[in-house]
Amino acid sequence: MYRRILLAMTIIALSAYALSACATLPTEINEPPLSEQLKQKISKARNAIIETQEAIRKAQGTPYLEELTIRLAELLSDEAKAHYLVARARDGESKEVQAPQVKTLKQQAVSLYQKFIKSYPNSPLLPRAYFNQGQEYRELGDYEQMLKVLMKLTTQFPSDPLSAEAYLVLGNYYFDHDDHFNNSSLVNAKSAYQSILQFPLAHLQGIALYKLAWVAVNDGDCASAVKSFEQAILKTESYLALPNQPKLSSDLDIRRDAIGDMIYCFSKEKSEEGAVDYLRSLAYDRGPLIYALEKLGARYQILDKPKGQRDVSRALLKYAPDHPKRLEDAQVLYHSLKVLKDYSQVGDDTTLIAQLI
Repeated sequence: MYRRILLAMTIIALSAYALSACATLPTEINEPPLSEQLKQKISKARNAIIETQEAIRKAQGTPYLEELTIRLAELLSDEAKAHYLVARARDGESKEVQAPQVKTLKQQAVSLYQKFIKSYPNSPLLPRAYFNQGQEYRELGDYEQMLKVLMKLTTQFPSDPLSAEAYLVLGNYYFDHDDHFNNSSLVNAKSAYQSILQFPLAHLQGIALYKLAWVAVNDGDCASAVKSFEQAILKTESYLALPNQPKLSSDLDIRRDAIGDMIYCFSKEKSEEGAVDYLRSLAYDRGPLIYALEKLGARYQILDKPKGQRDVSRALLKYAPDHPKRLEDAQVLYHSLKVLKDYSQVGDDTTLIAQLI
């Protein structure tokens, strides 16, 4: 009784202290709405454009002119992006975005790159001009010009790192435009992704292998797909293990996607024996492992593979966090054991199921 009274007094005292502290807190300053923040970005980009234009006028005949010209085109693209984001915030995700400034600014950037390429045919910044121009054409929806420009880049500067970036854009274009009737797009996508592997750029090799895996899936080659998904994970892991490497962006760190996307072909090509251990060896964290196991368990149920269902449900009950899905896993485990008539681990299985209570 004494302990309960003491606990109640402590709670009351802490509550009173918290209320008094709140009374002395400074007034909270609300951040401006998202649209206002984006408008500020437009203003900053416009000011930077004006300053760069002035710097270009003063830099005529200097070594800095080339860099300033490229920078001006990039700033035009930055302002276009800010206008687009403002329009998206205004119009909503479900509506068509109305932002005429975007197209105008991007066309200005394209013209500036064209002028640069013609004026400085021997500039070391030429690969950057080609790549950026190709990106502008892509965002404008002019894919014919995009292909021409990026192919020029890869042909004229075959060893430049930006050519590897260009191959990724080209591969994605061909892959997305595969109509499943004309196989040439898939062939071109595969060639572009394979070209990336020739560059000593480990941060791009993982995504290239991941894309090659999907080419194999679309081509009906599940064995190659599983191998490429695995290599994509391992290549990304090896890059991240290197010292002082910059963090990969979310679209380049494909480890979670790869371990989940490989499940369809894995369930067709690989034995149930050791499947859980295999996925554990590839998963860099518990989250991706659970993600892959849940997908594999669903596949084994479709394929009616009780051994696989048994092993996966055991692993989920052991490694996965508390969730209503665990009750389903317990039911799958119980059903698979009955089908297999295998009660050799009944004690451990009972413990796994009992922890849900």
